[in-house]
Amino acid sequence: MKQALLVFLSLFFMALICPAAEPVIARTVLNIPEVGKMPNSIAVSLPGGHNFSFDAKKCIMTAAWKGDFLDRSEDLYNGGEGAKIAGELTYYNRDHFPIIEPAKGQPKFQGYRIFNGFPTFIYSTGLTKVKVRYAVKDGKLIQSFLIVNTNYVKYKKASGQKLSSLDGTDFKEDIAEKTQQPGKLMLVFDFVVGE
Repeated sequence: MKQALLVFLSLFFMALICPAAEPVIARTVLNIPEVGKMPNSIAVSLPGGHNFSFDAKKCIMTAAWKGDFLDRSEDLYNGGEGAKIAGELTYYNRDHFPIIEPAKGQPKFQGYRIFNGFPTFIYSTGLTKVKVRYAVKDGKLIQSFLIVNTNYVKYKKASGQKLSSLDGTDFKEDIAEKTQQPGKLMLVFDFVVGE
């Protein structure tokens, strides 16, 4: 029995370390070197060795890294110490919330779905609903926003953040703005993250 448990844990452990052929999602306390513990984390491994974490309380992407996914040895063997990133950190978010308008109070996490093989995280701020989808295109991690019940969005990138819009939206002083005709209650915009 003990040997079967060790085999199971070894296979589980290897599945979470290696880059995934399809998305792998793990709820955890994430430990990032020189940053510390990040509770409420949902860690995701995408095909091609792209990984990121999403904070289910703050509703923001907190980190992105390339290569191996997670080292869960301390989490599994030392009673919930949390997982460590196993690859190379390419992006870290220091509590920066990118969508500054519309801002209608604290975001409320509403779960996630897998859509066309990639994860989509859903949250709301007031009546505005935001779906944040992550995918890999041309070897790059793409963060896409679908925003419902608004006709205006102001997006602020973090200081020093490498971020470019795929649809040609210009940043002026680190802010991108998009408007849409009243009645068309959907805005979509994509960004390349952590190049």
